Amino acid sequence: MAFTKLINKLFGQQQPKSTSPQQVLIKRPPRIPKEPIHQLSFEFQGPPKTRAEIANVSVGGLGFVVTPPAAADSPHWPPTGTITPSIFTIGAQPFPVEFKLIYVGPSSAGGAFVNSSREMLVALQQHLDAELAGAVMSYIGPEMLNPEPDGAPHWFQSERAELFLVEKNNEVLRFNLMCFGNYVESETGKPLRFGQIVDNGDRSKPSYNKGSAKVHWAATVEPATLIMISRLVKHIPKLPPQFRDGILNLIKAR
Repeated sequence: MAFTKLINKLFGQQQPKSTSPQQVLIKRPPRIPKEPIHQLSFEFQGPPKTRAEIANVSVGGLGFVVTPPAAADSPHWPPTGTITPSIFTIGAQPFPVEFKLIYVGPSSAGGAFVNSSREMLVALQQHLDAELAGAVMSYIGPEMLNPEPDGAPHWFQSERAELFLVEKNNEVLRFNLMCFGNYVESETGKPLRFGQIVDNGDRSKPSYNKGSAKVHWAATVEPATLIMISRLVKHIPKLPPQFRDGILNLIKAR
């Protein structure tokens, strides 16, 4: 939903149309830092054939860690601007790719995929599904939301995920989160509740905390689901670190 339409939904007001020219901004695909949980590797096919350490990844390209020239495993970088046949491994599946190295600096390097195959992009999207869903979430602050009796509300939302939290003095008191059909809610001093969404309710306003979503509650939650939720939370761009850590702690304390 466009931002102006969301404002109209929340406040019931029409926003004036701007008569000035609008600048079109093209967003760069979100870059996800590589973590140990990610099974990703990259190798230039050369010559010589050299393996590069991935620092971050997006659907458009990769960033690498540059090791000191004296290091035994320092990659022999192809010339910048050239397109080099390479192998990008996602999980256990190797994908032949063409890669254009754009820059090499003292501590980092980076470049872009060229003519990526649909199969590779689908596999990468699936491998980073939780991180990418978190990375595109937008933020609406307490000044635009109905007040909560116990603290300040914050709403993070995208097409595939939603997080609503209430905090006081920078401490998360409670939250509920929906992603990929899963629903999780937690509150300080109370156990985690988990279920599956069976009715999304009204997605035009942050009302999941008021029970608009119908949830089929479950007695237990799979560890893999909690890991997926944690991966999403870690990558919400405008979620302050103290809120992120508070939510992760509530999940861990289930």
